[in-house]
Amino acid sequence: MTTKTKPRINVLDSAQKIEPTSAKTSGPDRKTPGIRNLAVVQAFEKIIKELKLTVERPIKEEALDYFVKLGCALGRRPPNYNGIELGTHGSIQLKKRSSQYTLGEAKIDYLKLYGVETETITEYVLNPKYAVDESVIAKLNKIGISDIFEKREKTVSTENSIHQAFQHNDPIVAKEVLQLVTTPITIRAVIDDDTDIITQAFKLLTG
Repeated sequence: MTTKTKPRINVLDSAQKIEPTSAKTSGPDRKTPGIRNLAVVQAFEKIIKELKLTVERPIKEEALDYFVKLGCALGRRPPNYNGIELGTHGSIQLKKRSSQYTLGEAKIDYLKLYGVETETITEYVLNPKYAVDESVIAKLNKIGISDIFEKREKTVSTENSIHQAFQHNDPIVAKEVLQLVTTPITIRAVIDDDTDIITQAFKLLTG
């Protein structure tokens, strides 16, 4: 009886190809020792960035599906978990979007449709016309100019927003709501054993 072996896939095949770009200036050429090594490293950085996206994408997609399925079964926000594999662990988390992320009118209306709460917060930002230097701001404060700071309001998600994403037990609604009220799933993977990381990295690159 023969055993079929699963073909190995070079992850570089699925990573987006990096097209070279011209970085030449109109100035004269000058011999610069080490610049070729730098070019190789910079090109490698681009490859690694694309490779990370390629490897990370299916993990995040599977994690989102897991959170949606479990959250709908529980009727509330599911717990975060640790992904484990071959001496490696990674914290995989659902997190509320930062208050820096403002929800637009259409998104607010969509969340209201499914009973997902939002909140309006007030912040004070420096009026751009006074954004020069600290000494000028101090002088303006002394003479009591009232419009140094502008009052702005914006609508953001809350911690309850994540719980409420699952209240209808509808995976489609839950996934759509999560995309509005949470950040993309965050993963911090760590190797626990004494694996030679450089060797493993080249195995990953070359398949």
